[in-house]
Amino acid sequence: DWEESFNQTEETNLFSGLRTALGTKILTAASANAASCATSGQSWTAIIPNLDRMNIMTYDLNGTWEPNTWFSSPLNSVGGTQSVNSDVAAVTGCGYPLAKVGIGIPFYGYLTRPSTGPYQAFGSSPTNTQEWYSVLLSTYGGFSGSTYDATAHEPWRACTSGNPCGSITSGAWLSWENPQSITDKVNY
Repeated sequence: DWEESFNQTEETNLFSGLRTALGTKILTAASANAASCATSGQSWTAIIPNLDRMNIMTYDLNGTWEPNTWFSSPLNSVGGTQSVNSDVAAVTGCGYPLAKVGIGIPFYGYLTRPSTGPYQAFGSSPTNTQEWYSVLLSTYGGFSGSTYDATAHEPWRACTSGNPCGSITSGAWLSWENPQSITDKVNY
């Protein structure tokens, strides 16, 4: 896991050695930072010939480290936000063949506070809590009253007095994947 400190020589040697040892077996690499070849000095050109597939982490793309709320796994970007599309463009821009790129899809959602939806400032002391579907259903009342964002291709729901998220009646919103958002990503 080279998310924090990266050594190009070690990575090149690893993938070259794996390719030799595996022969014609499938070799897949995963990237948590799709744009790393352009931003951290990492050169994928040395490892691309050794790979059969590249899976990119196209989820958990937004959080309290950003100035504004957005979705965990949006298909498209708004105002420079990271998205599935921007990550795929970064990987292919580094020279990896599009036909061999795989994207990740999260099977959970987020409760974000104190904002009430996407495209907002996170506000003071923000939280972005990952929640399993069972918790979204049992604790926060499920997915009724949701909106589908046509840019992000993601469902979301504001927690209001008229549509509470369990005991939360303001200052929060839920986002998750649903059959439509997953279909849109697969079709992409």
